[in-house]
Amino acid sequence: MANIQVQNPHDKFFKETFKNPQVTKDFITYYLPPSLVKQIDVNTLEPQKDSFINKELEEVFSDLLFKVDINHEQGYLYLLFEHKSYQSRNIAVQLLEYMLRIWNRQSLRKKADELPIILPLVIYHGKQTWHIGQSLGDVIKGFDTLTADMTRYVPDFDYLLFDVSTYQDAEIKGVAQLKILFTIWRDLYTKNDFNDIVKTL
Repeated sequence: MANIQVQNPHDKFFKETFKNPQVTKDFITYYLPPSLVKQIDVNTLEPQKDSFINKELEEVFSDLLFKVDINHEQGYLYLLFEHKSYQSRNIAVQLLEYMLRIWNRQSLRKKADELPIILPLVIYHGKQTWHIGQSLGDVIKGFDTLTADMTRYVPDFDYLLFDVSTYQDAEIKGVAQLKILFTIWRDLYTKNDFNDIVKTL
């Protein structure tokens, strides 16, 4: 799949920051649940060049894919960054579409019988606190009324959400580059002046 050209400063800022291996390692170490961190070997992180965003959504989302060992098996972290101030209710559907593209790519390239693990993560920094459910089932009509023997046949998954707009200073951790990025994103809609943001760094 061809690389998508960077078209906005949010995309460039996000990608240039997370292409630093230490930034991504610290993001995993400090922000993911400890139970998941124990299963991820951050020393095997390897950024991939492909992007899976639809052309018409480039102004809303940016993405990065990392190959990494998860529970001693080769897998992927798929990082989706929402860089507009509003929330997309269909983000779980979009994640599913992008994960299918990753799996299809792997099947075509390696002709493997098994698919790699993909851990979907979403970073958000809009004006309002994220209020949309964090699973595919949340956008499927009537899913919450289905019996257990029915839901086993209906696709569903959760994604990890990181709402940077809610972070307190003490919660912003990691190397300086990551802390600066998250502080700027958090304060983007609340500080009146860039100097006010700098003072919090």
